[in-house]
Amino acid sequence: MSRPQYSLPNLRRFLGACVVTAFLVTAVAAYYGTPEPLPASVDTTSDAAAATGGPADQAPATVTIEPEPTAAGVELPSEGPGVSEPGLLLIAAPLPDGTWDVSEQVMLAKPTTSLTLAPADISRAGSQFGFARPEATSVQVSVGEQPVVIPEARVIEQVSADIPSTTRFEISYRLDGATVTTVPSTARRGIGAIMPVTSGLDPDLPVVVMVVGETVLSLSCPELSLSERNCGTAAGDEAMILAEPLPFGAAVVAAQIDIPRL
Repeated sequence: MSRPQYSLPNLRRFLGACVVTAFLVTAVAAYYGTPEPLPASVDTTSDAAAATGGPADQAPATVTIEPEPTAAGVELPSEGPGVSEPGLLLIAAPLPDGTWDVSEQVMLAKPTTSLTLAPADISRAGSQFGFARPEATSVQVSVGEQPVVIPEARVIEQVSADIPSTTRFEISYRLDGATVTTVPSTARRGIGAIMPVTSGLDPDLPVVVMVVGETVLSLSCPELSLSERNCGTAAGDEAMILAEPLPFGAAVVAAQIDIPRL
């Protein structure tokens, strides 16, 4: 059987129709599939009450956090505080410019409808941080699939936001101003002060800190007793993690690193 023959003008019209159709399908999917960010000033409980004619008693929003590889041979914890039980899991990775990529996964015992963020008081990590002014930038907050807007995506002072009722939320940000070089020492040797920017949690809530990268040398917990301050243990070839969770009220970690090269 001979194949059908198409003239060049007809073929062009056919291909053009396919391109237009594909563009329209993509545009419609993008319009209906992208969640709108939740402004920090939105009170979601009043919206729920207005919609139902009574108090907002809907089930709190939940999010399932799956472990993801963060570097070669490194995998996030699949259980423990912030993942399978109430607590906070903080993952930090040093960058060549002295800043840190940080994420915080929070799981609470009871639902909350508010979130407070504040710059970490890293002077608690040691006298070398006494004049440091840490700043969180590129701040992203999510409750399940719903993003929450933080003004200017920065945390340089305390900021609060209304969020959908939930026991889980996640924050990611770039931490600046929290690394100092050690003198005398080898070139590029430094110490980073790591603390949550999530504020106002139960002081006894357990916190796990994990620092990822082949240049991480040790973790110290300066608010523990002298015999307990060496508090890190290896987590694979390119990460260290706290040997035991810290209470939120004492969640201060000093990470000794070789600042990565570009």
